[in-house]
Amino acid sequence: MSPPEASYDRALVHRVAGALRRIGRHYFRAEVEGLHHLPAGGFLGVGTHNGSVMMPDMFLWFAHYYQEHPHTPLYVLAHDLLSKGGALARAAARLGAVRAEPSAAERLLAAGARVMVYPGGDFDAEKPFHARHRVEFAGRTGYARVAVRAGVPICPVVSVGSGR
Repeated sequence: MSPPEASYDRALVHRVAGALRRIGRHYFRAEVEGLHHLPAGGFLGVGTHNGSVMMPDMFLWFAHYYQEHPHTPLYVLAHDLLSKGGALARAAARLGAVRAEPSAAERLLAAGARVMVYPGGDFDAEKPFHARHRVEFAGRTGYARVAVRAGVPICPVVSVGSGR
């Protein structure tokens, strides 16, 4: 199996990020703040999983990240659905999706990469509307151990409004 960096397609990432930014600006009126606080090197971004399987907040974060950091890939630890074969998995890999497993994250972080994880997964994505302001990681804390072992900071990525 080839490393995720082999599948990453910078040109595709920039085309998709540009389209998502335009959609976010005109349709959602999305704003992203705080990108200037990201560390210069590798980090583990930890986000909440809002908007069910569509995750509009993740796509908007992705788009704005690449506007500010066009030359630095952001890998995303993805559900098995996006990492096991098929056209969708190949497209996701070209955009930086990597199977969500600690060894993949540790290898990327050891190489100085920036990695994003949404530890709550299905639990966080499918929480009821009345719980939309709660973060539900369902006891999943492995991301913290991964960051400690890799010696990288954890950068929280928070969205407001996507669960409405």
